[in-house]
Amino acid sequence: NGEMAAADADFFRFEGKQGQRVLIELAAERLESRLDATLHVFDPQGREIASARIAGFQDAARFLQTLQTAGL
Repeated sequence: NGEMAAADADFFRFEGKQGQRVLIELAAERLESRLDATLHVFDPQGREIASARIAGFQDAARFLQTLQTAGL
């Protein structure tokens, strides 16, 4: 396991197509990490379109959605 400071953040980009279904998953708990993480998903204009947090009995934060617009 690596180490993260409280304010650390990782960012990932992908090219999406309009109408494409995507699944984004943050599975820290399943990897025996103590990371208390939140997943944020943004559209190509930088607006947040979803967020999920690992909480309670959940072992992953998930985002499953059909993209409304194309972009990177």
